[in-house]
Amino acid sequence: MPITPQALAAAAEVPYTPEARKGLARSSVTNHHDLLPGIDGRTPHARRFRDLITTYAVDMGGLDNISSLRLNLLRRLAAQTVLAERMEGRVINGEEVNVADLCLVSSTILRLCSRLGLDRIPRDVSPNLADAIKRDWSNAGTVAGNGGGADA
Repeated sequence: MPITPQALAAAAEVPYTPEARKGLARSSVTNHHDLLPGIDGRTPHARRFRDLITTYAVDMGGLDNISSLRLNLLRRLAAQTVLAERMEGRVINGEEVNVADLCLVSSTILRLCSRLGLDRIPRDVSPNLADAIKRDWSNAGTVAGNGGGADA
């Protein structure tokens, strides 16, 4: 049975009024309307941050299946990833970057991924038997069609 504001007000013996309801309201961050309080979500870094959270959340089964603790860890992971990407961009542009800071950020990202259970899943790139047979047959036809086979 879900807990409603009316039930909470009744349990606290407080009349359910609009003023009492405001005390039970959740913040816009909790409701997933804001990424972070006071941040303009239109900047490229804020958009990247939001995209990363969305991608990570989808990998974990969607926002509705993630606890608030895991969502907080996802936000930290996304922030560290944006920071690492900015630092890597400076490296590519020939600017100096503190290597220790970059290593610390990378280590933090790996640790957060491990805690969240986000693992790289390797893709099987080995050919299956049917592909290997087709390749062998097409190679045999090419050699025979050259006129330079073993019998020539």
